[in-house]
Amino acid sequence: IFDMLLGYLAWNILEKQSKDRSPAKLVAFLLWNPIMANISTRGSNDNMVVLLVYGTIYFILRKQYIIGGLVYGLSVHYKIFPIIYSIPFYLFIDMDRELILKGQKLKALTSNFFTKNRIIFTFVSAFTFIFLTGLFYYIYEDEFLNEALLYHVIRKDHRHNFSVYWSLMYYTYDMD
Repeated sequence: IFDMLLGYLAWNILEKQSKDRSPAKLVAFLLWNPIMANISTRGSNDNMVVLLVYGTIYFILRKQYIIGGLVYGLSVHYKIFPIIYSIPFYLFIDMDRELILKGQKLKALTSNFFTKNRIIFTFVSAFTFIFLTGLFYYIYEDEFLNEALLYHVIRKDHRHNFSVYWSLMYYTYDMD
């Protein structure tokens, strides 16, 4: 279900961005990608996180920054890795596209750095993440922090990632 919703959102995002051609090939590539199919069928919930990130993009493109911030805060709470998109999302909101077309990319990134829409998106997403994290900490206490956030710093699970250092971790796993 989440993969189909992801395809629907991807279709809408691509359709809004490129009006001259159909996004069917790109959405088909997304949905029929063997890596995505493998991840979805092995019980991983990564497609849910990707759906939330696509939802954030969807709402940002429609200039609905409050809803986009809510969805993005939820995605970062659900799994921490979408935090890497915070800077691109922030810079995309209210970016002066005319300056980019003129070749003035640095000026486009730095002009109007603090805008109302950027601050609203940042505040709502940060509030959503902090509220949900605080709520779940209140309910589950230290177990929540260890399992949801700190686990990524202290884990030694060498078979549960797609790191380029997988082989090194595999062969040095029991060496302390």
